Amino acid sequence: MFERIKRFFGKENSNLNNNEGLKSDEVPFEIRMKKIENYFKKHSETDESFKPEFEAAKRVNQIILKERITKSDILEVVKIYNETNSKPHYDGSGWMDFRLHLQSLIRKSGMESTITKNRNIEIVKENSKLPNETNLYGVIEFRNLTKEILANKFQERNWKLRKSSWVDFEVENEWSEIEIKGKNEILISGIIIQSKFEELVNTMNEMNINFEIELYNEKEKIKTATNKS
Repeated sequence: MFERIKRFFGKENSNLNNNEGLKSDEVPFEIRMKKIENYFKKHSETDESFKPEFEAAKRVNQIILKERITKSDILEVVKIYNETNSKPHYDGSGWMDFRLHLQSLIRKSGMESTITKNRNIEIVKENSKLPNETNLYGVIEFRNLTKEILANKFQERNWKLRKSSWVDFEVENEWSEIEIKGKNEILISGIIIQSKFEELVNTMNEMNINFEIELYNEKEKIKTATNKS
């Protein structure tokens, strides 16, 4: 059901170009990150300076290789990297590759980062502009629910409400614009700041409705959330 962030990444890794390297555009992000972890683990068996890097990669993978990744997860990953980077460690091409993967993950999560003079990762901003193209789609079960009732539920939570046609509605706030339409089922579509997806999910969970919503970037589906009771 869930399209994990791991499926986004496909660039060939040239820093680990031996048997533990990442050799193909088809290698999923999850496998790339595990290979980096295993690379550090193997070298830590003969070189103590690799041990902090192995422990960092292991902790990061435990956080990011799951169904959903939140903003708090990303901040924790950055903290782990920076703490390790500030201590004595091997600091070779594998560590640089690890950092590049984390920066890609940060961008994928709707944030931007920069590298400090000490080569720490610093979150510099969160993407705060609404996208130009539709990136949110969803289906809501009717079951004692109408489009008007759904629209009113948003309005009760301080969203602006207006009719988009005789039978359809639009709701919006500072980080999203959503159209509510459909005949045999309630459909929603619109635009949302990527980093606010979880907040929308929480809002819809509070409404006690059955739904399935999907978030896209310019290339593919990146997140899915459901509530089926």
